[in-house]
Amino acid sequence: MRLLLIITVFIKLILIGFSHSYAQEIRYGIKGGISFYDLNVQAAGDAEYDFGVRTGFAGGIFAEIPLRSNLSVQPEIFFIQKGGSTSGFDLEVNYAEVPVYLKYYPSPSAVVSPYISAGSYISLLMGATQDLDGDRGEMSRVFSGVHVGFVAGLGLSWSDFDLSIRYEPEILNSLTNLHVFGEFFGDQGLDTGSSAKHSGFLISVGFRL
Repeated sequence: MRLLLIITVFIKLILIGFSHSYAQEIRYGIKGGISFYDLNVQAAGDAEYDFGVRTGFAGGIFAEIPLRSNLSVQPEIFFIQKGGSTSGFDLEVNYAEVPVYLKYYPSPSAVVSPYISAGSYISLLMGATQDLDGDRGEMSRVFSGVHVGFVAGLGLSWSDFDLSIRYEPEILNSLTNLHVFGEFFGDQGLDTGSSAKHSGFLISVGFRL
């Protein structure tokens, strides 16, 4: 919670910093969409778990801050579901995510204006559960509390609407208790040299207020 408060204050400071010159141009909005994520676990040896794609929900708020006529920065705060799914097994991992990225508009004056986005994100673990053949269990202790990754995507902006698709790969290990994760799957090959990372796509629709 302390880290979430720090992130929130940081974003507010960014908005205040731009408010003097762009107060009339900052656009706030809400967005929601569908997430498609998987989790790849690579053991120090040859063992590997590559979960299939899990479909989830994402939604939150954003502020688009213009830097130039064709360039803006967009911080967001939203809830997103990640995890993985395979035959008889479903892993749901929920995060509060804070991405900050640049948006470049090649044709800013067009009625329907395409854009390219790139940046990074930090996310805070809110909870994790697994369902193995109908047997549900808590998995939060397996995952680290803070996650970091990159953001890259494409989008279309028209009027007050925004449609986007972006790719979000993690760059740090997602797991902290690898021994428990290995026991859960009956594999002792997962140790401190192992790693696990989420990656996936988010398709969303935004509305500027």
